[in-house]
Amino acid sequence: MAAPVKKRLALDTNVVFDLAGDQAVAHDFREVCLELGYSLWLPPTVVEELVYFSDRGNPRERATALKSLNQLLSWKVFPFQLDDLDRYLAKRFSRLLRDRGLLPDEEDNDGRILGETSAERISMLVTCDGHILDIDREQLGIAFVDCDLPTAVAPIHPRLMLRVLRGRH
Repeated sequence: MAAPVKKRLALDTNVVFDLAGDQAVAHDFREVCLELGYSLWLPPTVVEELVYFSDRGNPRERATALKSLNQLLSWKVFPFQLDDLDRYLAKRFSRLLRDRGLLPDEEDNDGRILGETSAERISMLVTCDGHILDIDREQLGIAFVDCDLPTAVAPIHPRLMLRVLRGRH
């Protein structure tokens, strides 16, 4: 008998910030996911962004990032680590997305987060980021293949994911 498929979701920085900001939809999303057996994971670049904002953000960003970092484990949100090769592939993937015009040039971290999520073999990234949500899905899928990444990642908004999980597509 095959091992059960793990139900894992990666979270973008903005979703973690929404949890720290006590946004109801973010907490509803998290609670429903956990009830249904999903685990929630943070790509390395998301952790780096949280650390950056906790140190160098404006006062509101600092407070939100610090709360996020302090609450991750109680929210059952776990960072994952990648080896140097996977980090390199994620950086290369980000460059490819920007070279192809799928992301604006200043959105390097968005591409890295997608690449890191793929390298960790997580098939969905939950995000509120319009740059990521608006990427052409076919072109995104081709980019994953072209960079030899193992998993095509589907970006999804937490509200949509929540509706799907509750059976109201």
